[in-house]
Amino acid sequence: MDSDKVVPVQSVRRALEALDRLALAGLRGEAVSLQQVAEHLGVAATTAHNIIKTLATCGYVQREERGYGLGPRCADLARSARFGGGWLERAAAVVHQLAERTGESVVLATLLH
Repeated sequence: MDSDKVVPVQSVRRALEALDRLALAGLRGEAVSLQQVAEHLGVAATTAHNIIKTLATCGYVQREERGYGLGPRCADLARSARFGGGWLERAAAVVHQLAERTGESVVLATLLH
């Protein structure tokens, strides 16, 4: 078997595509109906329902007044990605050097939300 060949798992791909659809709608302040998810994925409504239900059970999707939107676990992932990769530690080192060179007080801050 060729180890470089990636064969996507269809259910995972569909779930991620559903999240992408919800994220795009969320940027416009809209919720997405189950039918819209089904159409976007090109699947039956029952399949879309199962995907959305699974994502909701795990906290990645939540029911809203007019459909579905991203859940709190998506926000957790976004925060993790934003603060991951060691960028904060690298920035702190640069800020510390700046303070030493200039003799000035320097503050490095990040937003929590």
